[in-house]
Amino acid sequence: MIERAAPCLEKGGRCLLRSPKKPFRSYRSLHSAFWSHGAGNIELPSWWIAFLQVPAIEEQSYHLKRTDMPNDTPLFENHHFPLLDFLYPTQTLAYIRQYLHRNATALQRYRAPQLNLPSPRTFTSTAESSACSFAEVSQQISNENRDLEVLEAGNTTPSFTFEAGQDVRTEFNNVLRSQTSSEQTRHLWRLYERMQELALPLQPEERDQLFQRLNSSSHNLEPVRTRLLFDTVPVAMRQARHYFYGISAALKMHNLDKAFAMHHEASATMQESYGTALMLRYTIQHQKWIVAIDVWRDYWANKRSHPDPNLWQEIDKMPLSILMEKVSDFIDYAMLTAQNTVSSCDVPERDMAVALVQHALSIQAREYELSIQARMLRKFMGLGQPVSGAWRAAIIQNFSLGAKAISHSRFALRLYRRIRFRFPDTLDSDLLLQVLNQLWLIRSSAGLYQVMEDYRKHLGGPTKQAYRLLIRGFSYQGNLDTVKTLFDESIGQFNPREQTEIADYVLFACSKRGSILELDDTLRMLQDKIGYRSTQYTKNIVLATHARVGDSDSTMDLFEKMKADSWTYMTVMGMFAKRGDLGMVMNLYQQSISAGVKTSCGMINCLVLAQLRDGRVDEAHQLIEEALDMDLEIPRAVPQYFGAKESRTQMWNYLLLHYASRGDLTKVGEIPRRMEAVGVALDNMTYAAIMQGLCVRRLPFDASRILTKVMPKAGMRATSFHYIILMSGFFQTKCYRQVLRLSQRMRDKNVKPTFGTRNLALKAAAATNFTKRPATSNEGEPTNLAPAEAVLDDALKTMNPNEVALPQPNPYSGNMAPLEAFTSSYFSTLIAFYGEHKLFDKIAEMFDKLIVTTRQFQQDIEASPPLELLSALMGSHNAAGNHKEVERCWFLAFNKASVLARRHEADISGENWVLYARRMILCQPLKHYLHSLEATGRANDARDVIRTLLHAGFGMTNQNWNIYVQMLVRNGCEVEAFEVCERELISGWLGWEILGHKDTYQLKKRFFKANRRYYQNTRRMPIYETLVYLAGAYMDAQATGFESGRTMVRSMARVAPKTLDAVLKLPKLEDDVQTRILRLDRT
Repeated sequence: MIERAAPCLEKGGRCLLRSPKKPFRSYRSLHSAFWSHGAGNIELPSWWIAFLQVPAIEEQSYHLKRTDMPNDTPLFENHHFPLLDFLYPTQTLAYIRQYLHRNATALQRYRAPQLNLPSPRTFTSTAESSACSFAEVSQQISNENRDLEVLEAGNTTPSFTFEAGQDVRTEFNNVLRSQTSSEQTRHLWRLYERMQELALPLQPEERDQLFQRLNSSSHNLEPVRTRLLFDTVPVAMRQARHYFYGISAALKMHNLDKAFAMHHEASATMQESYGTALMLRYTIQHQKWIVAIDVWRDYWANKRSHPDPNLWQEIDKMPLSILMEKVSDFIDYAMLTAQNTVSSCDVPERDMAVALVQHALSIQAREYELSIQARMLRKFMGLGQPVSGAWRAAIIQNFSLGAKAISHSRFALRLYRRIRFRFPDTLDSDLLLQVLNQLWLIRSSAGLYQVMEDYRKHLGGPTKQAYRLLIRGFSYQGNLDTVKTLFDESIGQFNPREQTEIADYVLFACSKRGSILELDDTLRMLQDKIGYRSTQYTKNIVLATHARVGDSDSTMDLFEKMKADSWTYMTVMGMFAKRGDLGMVMNLYQQSISAGVKTSCGMINCLVLAQLRDGRVDEAHQLIEEALDMDLEIPRAVPQYFGAKESRTQMWNYLLLHYASRGDLTKVGEIPRRMEAVGVALDNMTYAAIMQGLCVRRLPFDASRILTKVMPKAGMRATSFHYIILMSGFFQTKCYRQVLRLSQRMRDKNVKPTFGTRNLALKAAAATNFTKRPATSNEGEPTNLAPAEAVLDDALKTMNPNEVALPQPNPYSGNMAPLEAFTSSYFSTLIAFYGEHKLFDKIAEMFDKLIVTTRQFQQDIEASPPLELLSALMGSHNAAGNHKEVERCWFLAFNKASVLARRHEADISGENWVLYARRMILCQPLKHYLHSLEATGRANDARDVIRTLLHAGFGMTNQNWNIYVQMLVRNGCEVEAFEVCERELISGWLGWEILGHKDTYQLKKRFFKANRRYYQNTRRMPIYETLVYLAGAYMDAQATGFESGRTMVRSMARVAPKTLDAVLKLPKLEDDVQTRILRLDRT
């Protein structure tokens, strides 16, 4: 049937439509009550219409009881009320007959609850004459029930037996005790209805169990049944638990008015928990602030002296970030309400906001967004309440997350500094101990000093536990002087014999500094003062110190004399892994297995690092994949050395750094995706490796976006190591201004500079000024060295040996010991720079400063100078023409390299005794030595030098081989130059075809020159200048016209056919290189 749209008559689907200007037509079936003229029943669903014919049903039920008619007789066949059959469609009539094939008992269960529901509609006109109202129906039901009771009272046969009722109750109790399920709950409700029909009252225990079963069910009908069950409990007999279940059911139905009515009723009489926690969670979660305030007022009006410990149990189930966000919104509402209130003495909104903030901050060890907590604290300050307590609770809450949330710990430290500045009187030992427990994780030296000052200023001095935490914090930073001072104070106040743990931290500070002399002195001091006895921890500390300075012989001597544990093996394996001695690492690993020591994650990290240093990338990658299924020991309290962290992330970072250092961006992109796929967490070193790969490929601006955008979104904090990588990338591309800007950015971001970042700032400052103007003024005096020298002076003034204890690696340490690199790196940089620009007076001045500086740290730099310093001195002496000093520095460099690169227990008189990972450490000194040999007319000695290096196992870079080939050509060894180029260089030649048209030659040559470092690390190839030299030699041999020249040409073709082909295809260009070598040198 088609009719004009009207309010939908189905319950739950009423939609009021606006009256359109044009007729609106819709297809809708009429309500089933229409067919029986039952407009009074139009409020009920269609399938309830049969239940509303109460008189007929009751009469039929009475008739069935008085006769022997079967109880399952279909009601549709026995009804006597008028049903307009001729109006029903055929299919509808068939459905009704099928649906009404039920007995009176089944229908009786649904009749009473449905009739009790209120109806918002009243009908007039003809509807009143054709259907009875609900009041009339209820009255008729009461009359029929009275008649039935009178008739049944005169009947000697009861309607049911006592045994039947007991059977129903027994089954009801059995289902109550059975396992909870949706089907069992529905069956339980049917049994309950049967008991109601049999007039069997529920016992209090049975009712409580039924409440509990209905409340625990997730079916959407159970809240309705819970409300019906709640209504059956008389008001005088309702307990707190009944109100709890009723409120819970109403809230599940989102009927907040009914829930509040029950809560208000309960608050007048109940003392126990009656659903306030449920109401608070619902109103806060849905931002029903007015109702929340009413609930709060009702609760505390009756229970101010009896607070309920379970008041917040439902709110605690909310995610902490969402709870804090809702509390922030409620503070806005409370502040607005307080502004509109005349009296400020009693504002429940403000009191509730304060209580909510206090509780939200009391929840610990649960993750949340730091920005949401900060927003909540800022709004809390607007309430006009004391903020010191909130800040204190926020400090404890942030620290409760531990080491996994460094950013939260740093924010807590900022809050602590606010408290000590604004509310110093509120500081106590508990808060200071909470701060000390976390400061060592975030490496905050300033925070440790502040806590120590607060102890002495407000509490009369640190406690015994505070001394232990302070010494631990300073020891991890390598601050040996402060550690010793605190240790002396501690043993002066407390029993020295009980200071063993603190003594271990003192030794650990020496180990972090990497100073063997300081360690020996400290051990003697501890033995004299407290009678310190050596333990396994002590032996591991001494072993780690020797390993940290790279002394393999003394390290192995100590290792063989002690009982090794997991930390012992990890320390020694880490030292050899850093050296690249794969054989020793594998031997130690097999030895640990034989000794029954459980393999730790740090051991596998060392194995991976050793394989990568030895060039076995595929084996390292396979080991990393296998480690995913290994049961590895991960000790938490073991200090970390040599990057051998107790984490599976570290081994993946090693692999990532290997590919990044070679500019393989494809692998650099694949490794992080693989880590996420297998569930390995990315850390800040992972992002540092990605930045390294981009900088190697000369893309520092892309790496900068990772530092400024990607890492903050990932919650990673940038360290000095990230800035070193980025500053190196900009320096290689000659963006010196960017290097200086990054140095300033570090200071703005409170990132502590290290000697690596200061070195780069030093080089950038010097290079910037030298590229802008000449090195000397008209008077012949340097005028543009002031910025570089200012950086050096600032570095020397702020030199702190604690920097060597930083956990991040430092590229400027190279193969040097940590303390040795710290004292010499600045001077090596400036000496090399001054030598390049022939500023020899400055070189002597720098060397004198170096000697004075190293003596302050008990080092003899003249007896054993670092390789980097020797290389810088060789370059300076070469520029000055002092070739005797170049010779002396070369022999010092070779002896130093023999110690650093020698395999363990290898004989340096044999061959291949050099470690693969350190085969290139003599490349820079060799470059200066080759120039010196040629300048002194000793080019033939270069053959013996190179032969000795290759026999030992040292390697040569692409730059070394090109210098050697050019030197051979210039000194009349043309055929040998062709042979060396064919053997060592031509295999990586890309061909002249890659240069394209000759108009682009200059651009492509600049490209190859700019990428010299990349090609130097990845392949060997003759550079453009080398090929021009070889072309000049070939042209000279052809131009002689003698047999010797023709013989030389044939020899070139025989020993170096590929090289000769590249020389013959050399394009002729009017550039400075070809002009100087091919023309001007031969005029």
